[in-house]
Amino acid sequence: MSTKAYISTGSYEASNAARDMLAAGGNAYDAAVSAVFTSMVSEPCLTSPGGGGLLLGSVEGQIPVAYNFFVNYPEQKSESNLDFFNVCVDFGDTTQ
Repeated sequence: MSTKAYISTGSYEASNAARDMLAAGGNAYDAAVSAVFTSMVSEPCLTSPGGGGLLLGSVEGQIPVAYNFFVNYPEQKSESNLDFFNVCVDFGDTTQ
């Protein structure tokens, strides 16, 4: 049986980590976890262990399931004590 895989990440390094995991016999979930952990190093301004996300996954022939990894933040009564600041991330040809 032939298996196809499509990998899409925000960095070359994360895509390679996912590809290597699949080549080593891992499944799509293994590849996704590998890519996420790698992106924490290759894209530190965009990915972190404290972030949230959503995974839509399924086993062949079964209904997909959405796994919600978004985090709950405490409610802020006032914005006066927030210490957020703008950050510019340089992607070479563009910034965000």
